[in-house]
Amino acid sequence: INSVFPVFFLAVLEDPEFTDVIENITVPAGRNVKLACSVKNLGSYKVRNSFAVNVDIVAWMHFEQSAILTVHNHVITRNPRISVTHDKHDKHKTWFLHITNVQEEDKGRYMCQINTVTAKTQFGYLHVVGKVSIFCVNSINDILIENGFFSQTVVLYDVHLVVIIFFQHPLSINSSISRLTDGIKKNTPPRPNTACFLLSCAKLSISLPEIVPRPIPPKLPPNIDDSVSSSDVIVREGANVTLRCKATGSPPPSIKWKRDDNTKIAITRNNIVLEWEGDVLTLSRVSRYDMGAYLCIATNGVPPSVSKRIKVSVDFPPMLWIPHQLVGIPVGYNVTLECNIEAHPTSLNYWTRENDQMIHDSQKYK
Repeated sequence: INSVFPVFFLAVLEDPEFTDVIENITVPAGRNVKLACSVKNLGSYKVRNSFAVNVDIVAWMHFEQSAILTVHNHVITRNPRISVTHDKHDKHKTWFLHITNVQEEDKGRYMCQINTVTAKTQFGYLHVVGKVSIFCVNSINDILIENGFFSQTVVLYDVHLVVIIFFQHPLSINSSISRLTDGIKKNTPPRPNTACFLLSCAKLSISLPEIVPRPIPPKLPPNIDDSVSSSDVIVREGANVTLRCKATGSPPPSIKWKRDDNTKIAITRNNIVLEWEGDVLTLSRVSRYDMGAYLCIATNGVPPSVSKRIKVSVDFPPMLWIPHQLVGIPVGYNVTLECNIEAHPTSLNYWTRENDQMIHDSQKYK
């Protein structure tokens, strides 16, 4: 039987699938990195006569940024640091995602996807650590790391940065690692140095012997930051007052407080001091006797010291007392009546007679 319709023969093979997981990678910023995605049975859905029913394609994506980076051999992203290659001669085709000059923004999960009928995906994580300064140190306590931390309680295998440390004598790689690991776990610092090694904690291998001087931070005189320090305050009698004084400098300055008139500072009724140390001064239940100027003085051993004057005003109602409540005087003589008044702010004072009539200045009254 002859047919006018073309005959197609469908060759159905196994579904594509991943052969290896994508390795999680930790890399310092500025380095180049390569992520690998291996696939077998890729492009298994085809028909004869070169008519493709479904050709499987491998794509790379940055999952956190929801960004498609590459599709098959093509780079989709506009990031010039991204490229893609693949080994077509390998039995299991491997697609490599290349990232040059890795930056902090590149960290996160990277997804490799095969566009089968039901898409297949797998993830690898790129962890980017900051560029680490090289320091030589005398003990564990002196280890300095940028963009990270290191303490005696941290196990060596958990540190993914680069540090510098001193050793007593030139040691082999294995003994150096063992000694440093034991020193951290036992909280015992290594002895003073004659050699300095660059240790990669992520891979536990000494990569470069080098003598590097430890930098000495510059010394800077103290400077009081007015933007985060207190200014003059006015409070009601009986309230609490908190004064703050923040200062910068190298080494970090210390702060002490004293009153401008050298009288004592009443922190509480039972705690009265001549000076107070700390960047915060709190006065509890202030009274009129706490009113005055307070000096915040910052020192760090680098001259000159600096100070800030903060005035505390305490408002309270008028209080009066009369020294002589009964005065006798013959008719026709002059007499002076006294009335002492204490108030803040200054009160408005006047005299009245028994009929509440206000007395004004005249020839009789002054």
